[in-house]
Amino acid sequence: PGGPSVEDIFREVFEGMGQAERNIQVGVNLSFLEAVKGCRKKVQFSYDVIRNNVHRRETKTVDVDIPAGVDDDMQIRLEGKGLNSGRGRPGNLYITLNVAEDPYFKREGLDIHVQSPVTLSQLLLGATVDVLTLDGMVELQVPPCSEPDKVLMMRGRGIKADGSRRQGSQFVHLQLKMPRRLSQKQRELIELFALEEEQKESGVFSKLEDAFDRLKKFAGVKW
Repeated sequence: PGGPSVEDIFREVFEGMGQAERNIQVGVNLSFLEAVKGCRKKVQFSYDVIRNNVHRRETKTVDVDIPAGVDDDMQIRLEGKGLNSGRGRPGNLYITLNVAEDPYFKREGLDIHVQSPVTLSQLLLGATVDVLTLDGMVELQVPPCSEPDKVLMMRGRGIKADGSRRQGSQFVHLQLKMPRRLSQKQRELIELFALEEEQKESGVFSKLEDAFDRLKKFAGVKW
């Protein structure tokens, strides 16, 4: 009868914990945009308590403000939000962030990379195309005679982390979207284009031959 109760034993064990033993570690799942823009999350964790000699498991909920610009596997520390024994300082809550990949945006530091499909005529003639950014749709100018896989930079359209003065950029990778079939008119126009290219190349080759002949005569070389 005079021995310690279960609650007394538990209290002694709990109060004998070091600061590190009172810390709690949990993981939080974030979407790509939640990590980039910042958000508020409710974090729950469970812990064991004994009241009136009854062992029970309780759950604690903490509202956490996730700062903008966090990345996968980063850790946030909330001081004093861990276990509290009633004596000494309470432990800390450590939150490990698990950021999901996005099917469109690809992250590289504070920069964003996206792919934008463009047609052959847009590459050759130049065009204004709509590109999805972190802030919505934005117009982008494609220069005439752009190469397939050309990369265009949209300065200041990347990620801006809390507490950082620098903001990343968005890099747009142009992807040529070939037509599945050509109309008769399209085929005729492309054939005319190809014929003109051949004539230009033939003219350049002829000029090179003429210049080479004149060089041979000037040098007195016979072939």
